Amino acid sequence: MNAPARPVRLLPAAVDGLDQAVASGDLTAMAAADRVLHAVLSDLDPAADVAEALHASLRRAEQALLAARAAASAEMRRLGDEMEALQRQRVGTQAYASHEQVHEDGA
Repeated sequence: MNAPARPVRLLPAAVDGLDQAVASGDLTAMAAADRVLHAVLSDLDPAADVAEALHASLRRAEQALLAARAAASAEMRRLGDEMEALQRQRVGTQAYASHEQVHEDGA
């Protein structure tokens, strides 16, 4: 049976990186940390005997990914609200400009 030595050693650092990215709120850092974590997890041998410590790291990784997803969702909602407000502002500005144009043409 192959020992998952290298990925097992890298997993805690990958999880820590994701935790730090989530704490920073930086979506780009979260995506990069997620890719690193995914690569480490992909290198794990599914047939290997995985210790409880590794299971704990995997549970931490799952929690970090859930937190990253929540942060990304919150940011998407914020951006959606901001775009909606900008759209209302643009429509209001266009209506004002059209109203002014009518008065200028009629004068």
